Order: sequence, then C-alpha cells, then structure tokens
Amino acid sequence: MYKAVLIGLGNIAWKLGRDSVSGASLSHRDAFDQNHKVELIAGYSPEQEEIQCFENESELSGYSDIIQMFEKVRPDIVSICSPQAFHSEQVALCFKYKVPMVWLEKPAATRACDAMELDESRKQMLKPSVVLVNFQRRYTESYQKLRQLIQQKEYGSLLAVEVHYSRGLMLNGSHMMDMLAYLFPEFEYELLWVESGEQLSNPDFIVRLSKEIIVHVCGIDSLFHNIDIRVTCEQGRLSIEHGGMTIRVEEVRENEMFSGFYRLYDKRQDDLGAGGFSHAFDWALNDLIESFEQDRQPISNLLTAVKGQKLIEKVFKFSGV
Repeated sequence: MYKAVLIGLGNIAWKLGRDSVSGASLSHRDAFDQNHKVELIAGYSPEQEEIQCFENESELSGYSDIIQMFEKVRPDIVSICSPQAFHSEQVALCFKYKVPMVWLEKPAATRACDAMELDESRKQMLKPSVVLVNFQRRYTESYQKLRQLIQQKEYGSLLAVEVHYSRGLMLNGSHMMDMLAYLFPEFEYELLWVESGEQLSNPDFIVRLSKEIIVHVCGIDSLFHNIDIRVTCEQGRLSIEHGGMTIRVEEVRENEMFSGFYRLYDKRQDDLGAGGFSHAFDWALNDLIESFEQDRQPISNLLTAVKGQKLIEKVFKFSGV
C-alpha cells in the first residue's frame, strides 16, 4: 500500500467526493479511496477550521505543520491541492523529502519557467520523483478519441478550431490551453492577436497553428463554467462542450433542399464516446502509480504543462494585464 497525504484541504482535495451517477471520483481523496494500492493517511492546511472539518468528517489526521506531516508520515504520494502560488515551493519540498509520486493540481506553477526548473530539479534526484499535473481532461475518453480522429484524419484535414472558456484564463482556461497542446502536439503556436484592456481575466485571442489553421479563442466573463472546443475538418465538425459533458459529431452531407450544395448534419455520437469525465481522476491516479512502477513519465507531466502555460503568459503579456 502506498501512503498518501493531501496538501490543501479544499474542494478538489477531498470535499467533492464522487459523481452520484457514474461513481467516478471528483476529488483526490475519493480517487485514493477507490484505488486498492493507496491509503490516505493525513492532510495539511494552514487553516485550523479546515483541519478540524477534515478530521471530523474523515477521521484522519490533520496537520498545520507541513514538515511535521512529512516527517511523521513519510508519504509515497503527495497531492498538492493548494493555491498555485505555493505549488513550486511545495513540489520542491516533496523533492527534498524524496517523495516518489506527486499529484499536482494545475497550473503546475505560476510561470512556465518555474515548471521547467522544477523538472530539471526532479531529474537531478538520485531516484527522480514522478510528477503528474492534474489536467484531467487528458484522461477522458472524449478528448482521447478527438485526438485520435484528428491525427488519423478520419474527417479529412483540419480546417479551424474554436475554443470558449470562462472564469479566468489561468484558472479555467488553462484546461483548454492544455487541450490545444494535447490535441495538436506537432504544432507551434503563433499568437496573432489579443484583446487589449485593463484587468482582462478572460481575454479573446487568435492563434495560428500553421499557415492554414487558425484557432479562435473566446473568453466569456460569466459566473458559470463555459469550456467548449469545436474542431472543423473537411468532412465534419467535432465538438466537446459544457466542460466535457456534451459531445456533438456533425458530418458533411448534400443539402436536402439545394442540390449540389453541402451542409453539416448531426451524426451518431459514438465517434467521441458518451461524454462526461469518464473516471478521469481515477485514470490519472492509475497513470501516476503505473508511471512510477514502470519508470516512465505520465501522460500529463511538468513538461507537457509548459506549452499551454507559455501561451497563457504570451496572451497576458500582449493584452497588457
């Protein structure tokens, strides 16, 4: 059994539990509880109220001193679920204590260069820690199938990409920026235009993937979560909407009203699976453990997280924020 601890005791760490319909884990604690190789031992928070709530509801030990927790537990897995400003120092602390596996909430660090420095420090360890950055959409069936359909050109060549996000480019939009890096790994981003203005947390911008392919990114200043991606190809359009909960597959067919002209028609959705999170947390934890046991990098790691974060930093730089 691998001993696990939580750093940060908020929603994503343990309070969200699991999906009541599918049973999929929605928090780190629940993923640990569902995994037969892991036992959650303790959690850390600087807030005494959070510690008390965690201890009362989980019957596990809570710590206000992170060093004390590390020295007493000697964890095999550390979940870092704290605010992003603390990520770098807490990952470095994991390296100091030779923690074998680190499950790090996104973004990996406040700056891309910090994430790269962390990975260099990791590589200098006698036995490098395995770090998985929790961009959990890389572990969902719909995005994996979308990537496969694009790469195999099942709907012909790629023509254009549309992205919608809300609730902050760094906080929520980072998922979509990571998805661009995941879906189109062979392309380098060229930032063509960024909406300018003061205090823009959800800026619009345009990215060129290649000479022919443009990505339009639309930020929406809304209180609700709005994460959508639409990929248009020669023979159809593939969409994952509502944060991954809704999928839509459209194919090009001859227009029923105008002979010789063509339009998009809805098709059966099997091409992208059923949608939803499809046990993404559980698959991420499995990937972390298997990566450690097989001495390889996880699907989502410090370096894969860098590409999307670099784009975010460029957008903020050009927007004047």
